[in-house]
Amino acid sequence: MSFSRVRLFFCILFALVNSNLEEVKEDYILCKSCGAEVSSALKIIDIKSPFGDNYHLESLFGVDVPVQELTNPYGIKFSVITVRSTLCVGEFGPWYSADSWFPGFAWKLCRCSKCNSHVGWVFEPIDSELETTTLERVTTSEQGFNALILSKVISEFYSDSLIYA
Repeated sequence: MSFSRVRLFFCILFALVNSNLEEVKEDYILCKSCGAEVSSALKIIDIKSPFGDNYHLESLFGVDVPVQELTNPYGIKFSVITVRSTLCVGEFGPWYSADSWFPGFAWKLCRCSKCNSHVGWVFEPIDSELETTTLERVTTSEQGFNALILSKVISEFYSDSLIYA
């Protein structure tokens, strides 16, 4: 009889311990147009533009994310997050240093690698020694980063909740 109680005790203890352990899952940033992976939420970084109109923290991708509003020369506003690296692809061709939101960085459009939708921009340092702004470069270097347009991306967790709801 006492062996049964001990066994029952350990079964209950095991169930309680396992029920309190939360499995932490990594969220991904997806292209809103096609659902392709753009980046990991773990790669979100805080690079503030001196030209930002609004800077705040927003609860996205399971964490508080720095969001900034940037305006292009045509007056179009974009809410963006900055990310260390992505799977989106910059356009083949020249880099532009004019009208850069990040001084010292050249930019080009960044498109979803699956559907070619514009999801943001690739930024690379303007440094002749680093040679990161070559015509052939279409992804970020270790010194570069991306700015993703919030209205063009979606959280994988949120997307899954819509599918399974």
